[in-house]
Amino acid sequence: MIQGDFYIIKTEHVRNECIAHINQIQPKNLKPTCVKLVTPSNVRRDSQNSLYHRWHSDMAKQSQEYEKKYYERFCKLQFGVPIRVEDCPVYAGFWRTVKDKFGGNAQAMLHPEEPDQPAVIDLVPVTRDMNVSQMNRMMTEIQRVMSQKFRLTDPALLGL
Repeated sequence: MIQGDFYIIKTEHVRNECIAHINQIQPKNLKPTCVKLVTPSNVRRDSQNSLYHRWHSDMAKQSQEYEKKYYERFCKLQFGVPIRVEDCPVYAGFWRTVKDKFGGNAQAMLHPEEPDQPAVIDLVPVTRDMNVSQMNRMMTEIQRVMSQKFRLTDPALLGL
């Protein structure tokens, strides 16, 4: 999980605080630092999130084979990771490291080793860092593939 300072810049004062913080970073002894600038129009919408999670419930209710959490993990791994890898070379390198650690075994990433523990894919940032465009691409692909097996909630019901 990415940790650190987070600024929502709505005023000149907050902008100046952010700039001052960045100016304090000493590059010579620096561990990797990520600065991400996101404009409000590029932030995912609540309706996308609602539909995405509703689809996991739709799949779980109709399959009775897996619970909602499995479908959430499956969609992140099957549909979200490829988009992140395609769009970001740094993420692609990170994902290669994760995949190599598990020998490319997707099932090992989907299921926790212990019942009370998270699965590997739960710990990997996938959808939480997606923008509207990436989320649209992922959801379009989920709908295309998974609607062959499941009846998914219509996006029009949520204004999408």
